Amino acid sequence: MGYEGMRWFKCDLQVQTPEDARHWDPADPLRLSSPRNVEELQDKARQYLRRCHEEELDVIGVTDHNFCSHRVDRHRFLAHLIEQNKTVAEEMGRQPLWIFPGFEVGIPYHALCLFNPVAKGAHLDQICDILTELGLRLDSRVGKDGYEDLRRDGRHVSLVELLRIVQTEHCGIVIAAHAFQKDGIAKDDMHADDFRTPDLLAAEVSRFPLGTGTREQAVLEATVGKWSRPRPIAYIQSSDAKSTLKTDDGKPGPNALGYRWTWIKMSKPSIESLRQAFLDPKSRIRQKEQDPRIIRHHWIGSLSVRGTAFLADQEVYFSPNLNCIIGGRGSGKSSLFEYLRLLTRREDDPGAEEKVRRVRSTLLPASKVQLRWRGEDIATEVPLEDIFEIQVSSPKARISSRDVADPATVFRNLDLQIFSQGQISKLTEEPEFLLPLIDRLVGERLRVLGRKEGELRDRLRGLLQQRRTLERMVAEQISLEQEVAELDRRWQVRASIQTEQRQHRFAQEASKYLEDLAAQTEGIVSAFRQKAEDLMEGHAVLGSSARSWPESSYFEGLNRGVEQAKRELADRITQALNQYDADFARLTHQSTRWRVVENAIRSAEAEFIAACDRQGLAPQDLEQLLQLDRERKLKSFDLERKTVQVRDARNAVEDLDAALSGLHQIWRDQTRIRQDEVGAILKGIETPTTGAGRPLLEVVVYYCDDFQHFRREWSELVPDGRSRLGRQWEELGQTGFDSFRSQRDVVASPWQVFEVWRNGAGLPAGFADLTEPFRDYLNQVRDRWEEKILTRVRDSVDLILFRTDGSEVGALSQKRLSDGQRNTAVLTLLLAKGNGPILIDQPEDELDSNFLFKHLVPLLRRIKSERQVILVTHNPNLPVNADAELVYALSADAEEGGDVRGVVRAQGGLDQEAVKEAVLDIMEGSERAFRQRREKYHF
Repeated sequence: MGYEGMRWFKCDLQVQTPEDARHWDPADPLRLSSPRNVEELQDKARQYLRRCHEEELDVIGVTDHNFCSHRVDRHRFLAHLIEQNKTVAEEMGRQPLWIFPGFEVGIPYHALCLFNPVAKGAHLDQICDILTELGLRLDSRVGKDGYEDLRRDGRHVSLVELLRIVQTEHCGIVIAAHAFQKDGIAKDDMHADDFRTPDLLAAEVSRFPLGTGTREQAVLEATVGKWSRPRPIAYIQSSDAKSTLKTDDGKPGPNALGYRWTWIKMSKPSIESLRQAFLDPKSRIRQKEQDPRIIRHHWIGSLSVRGTAFLADQEVYFSPNLNCIIGGRGSGKSSLFEYLRLLTRREDDPGAEEKVRRVRSTLLPASKVQLRWRGEDIATEVPLEDIFEIQVSSPKARISSRDVADPATVFRNLDLQIFSQGQISKLTEEPEFLLPLIDRLVGERLRVLGRKEGELRDRLRGLLQQRRTLERMVAEQISLEQEVAELDRRWQVRASIQTEQRQHRFAQEASKYLEDLAAQTEGIVSAFRQKAEDLMEGHAVLGSSARSWPESSYFEGLNRGVEQAKRELADRITQALNQYDADFARLTHQSTRWRVVENAIRSAEAEFIAACDRQGLAPQDLEQLLQLDRERKLKSFDLERKTVQVRDARNAVEDLDAALSGLHQIWRDQTRIRQDEVGAILKGIETPTTGAGRPLLEVVVYYCDDFQHFRREWSELVPDGRSRLGRQWEELGQTGFDSFRSQRDVVASPWQVFEVWRNGAGLPAGFADLTEPFRDYLNQVRDRWEEKILTRVRDSVDLILFRTDGSEVGALSQKRLSDGQRNTAVLTLLLAKGNGPILIDQPEDELDSNFLFKHLVPLLRRIKSERQVILVTHNPNLPVNADAELVYALSADAEEGGDVRGVVRAQGGLDQEAVKEAVLDIMEGSERAFRQRREKYHF
């Protein structure tokens, strides 16, 4: 068993067949020959059916003029359509067509009469007899001028009589054919009285859209006096097919099969389904320009329950639109609802704890509960879907249809809202509940700003860190500047002996060079003399074993030769070293200029010592001055580098104020978007209005106004409670927040109030003596304080209800609204916008009664095509007047042993008899009780 609720069928309810020889296109190859040939009828019936499937029709109404003049069913084209239907559908890979048999008659305008599908061609005799009953015998249906009108006693059969015989006595339905064209009911004003007949439920039009201000629109929407009706008539489009021909581009030609059609929502096509669709056309009829089959939202496809303690095994196939779960007390409807919560991991929602605990107790070791989550487009060949599953052994639902690295993320991102019985009331008692609700309604625009806010906040953290670094570097720069100044001051003492000190330094460098050169020469000579000695000492002597070597005499000669060569090398090295020694002596102390050099060095030394004496400096002080000079140069270098760093950091931090202003602007934009979007939502839904046209519900969003949120953030900074600042911290926070509220339009955030106080203004009266402790404390917790500055205080949201006379009932913040009024306001917002499933258990328990019919029902009718709604309800207004696509009726049945379990009594749309009976019994107390109440109300 699969989905049994209502779905959209592509319907062409006025098609002729080749049976209608006088109207059938002579060029169409399906035209029948005479006399009739059964094989030809079968073949052409199959071709006709194939064309229906090629145009993807689901339902056709066969309306040959005056039915058929053949009594033998084997000679009726319609009989072969019915009999070949299943075979051709299998060939085409589609479901069989639903074929409504009927006829088109003139009274004198044309009317279509359709009857329930029949299983065999032989059953068509009944329809033929109805036409006879209406006054057209089999032999009098076609005259010399064409098809005869319905006449009795020389007068046309009236519409009232046609409706009585077709609709009341034979359970068919009448549709006014091509209403605005030739032979149409609305072509001539003389038929206006007939048009107003309440039992005429539908008319056929030849074009859509109707066009604003056209006569067709005025007549069909009952805005013209003579054409006005208690309710507007339903209108459909049909092909009025007279051929199966296609144009060159492969599309049906004018008045060819499938040229026009209508989408009609039904459970299973039947006359009762058509009747209900015509009674509720806004919910159940769409014209050919609209394709309602494409589902552009996620939805719960099915729920399977196996082996639980209370519910019998069952599987619910939900509609992607409006679903109502009904049942008497103890039938398990709320258990079914709460399984949906567990399967989507919404068990932690506030206010649902007790419901979750109870439903978990119904899971047994063998229990298996599954949910099928469907993607956006059910028309795709491979729909996107997941299967979620819970078992008693698993604390959380799991994804059983695929491997997922992080199931929690999948469940968290499900676009889904679930409200158990009484949960809306509990949530509306919490003021913070409204802001996330508003944010869900606003959607992507707010998410884009949220991403920008996060990126800017990260950048600001970096800039604030750079500002702290800049402040530290500026302090270091000032310290370095002072240190360099002090070193310069001390260095000035040395200025008077700079010339002598410089000459002394150069003389010392020259003396040091000579000392280093002499030491280097001594080292070279010593090292090479040692090498010369090592040459002889390191020569290897041949052992006695060498006498046994091959050609031993060669090796003995070789050894003596190498030894002699080494001795000669050592002699040459010694001679070279002696020569180098002599050369070095000649260039230094034996040089004729050596004494002049020594005297110059000694003179520089003496002049420097004399200069030091004149300044009162000891020679050892000079070394300190040299060290001072080195330190001065290093500090100067550090100062230059720090100056560059400070300049770069200051350039970077110049963006801080602009970035902070940008963050505050994003915060204000978020508030504005919330206010604008929710205002547009309330204007766009069918909400009651005051006499002046103002919505009875108003939502006001206040910028950064959630004091409880601010209070929590402020308390995280509280100082030691033993200090006076700590004891007055909460009062100081309240004062600052009140100051922000009084100047909200010009102050960026509550934190900015405290920044002004901290950076110069000082604390206000009553706290003035705490200004310095306040500043010192914020400097101590600077990192935490700057993080608060970047933290947005949440907006506050208030709901205001008005009376129809425009006076104010009260606001949510004022605690003047009743539970029903408060819940009415919130539920309006919950349903107003969004495309994810919304599930509510018994919403009628939490609402004002007049809101249900006046507001909730129209709202459900509007939104159900845009999102899935699943309601558990006891109120018949919801499934009946909101026109639920699926009603799932449960009953509590006793099993052997006395156990009571919830079983399925009926499921489907209200166009199914079993569903209608279940609604009457469960929600109205039976049909008899409903009739008795109706009589007492005197409807």
